[in-house]
Amino acid sequence: MKHTTILALLFTGALMTSCFKKDRTCECTDYVISETSTEPGYVFEPQPATTSSQTYKKVKKNNVLVTTCVTTESTYSYQNQYYDPATQQFRTSIVTRTTKSDCKIK
Repeated sequence: MKHTTILALLFTGALMTSCFKKDRTCECTDYVISETSTEPGYVFEPQPATTSSQTYKKVKKNNVLVTTCVTTESTYSYQNQYYDPATQQFRTSIVTRTTKSDCKIK
């Protein structure tokens, strides 16, 4: 009986600690996967990855704020001006970039 009571108390304590609120950090590593351009002779040179973090204060692990800590991948395009030495004019190119953000709860 004594062992059963001790086990029941330990089990209850374990359940209670999982419900406690605490600070949680979402850490993301961001980097460019690929980049293309309509500029003649354009060569993609990848930059080092960057790391960012967001701390959520006193939340449960299943809190809706923490569920926003997800890995994402996106592609977008923008216009870029470059100087064309052959024509000695500024020209516009379209750059398409694919980025990824790997995120984890720490």
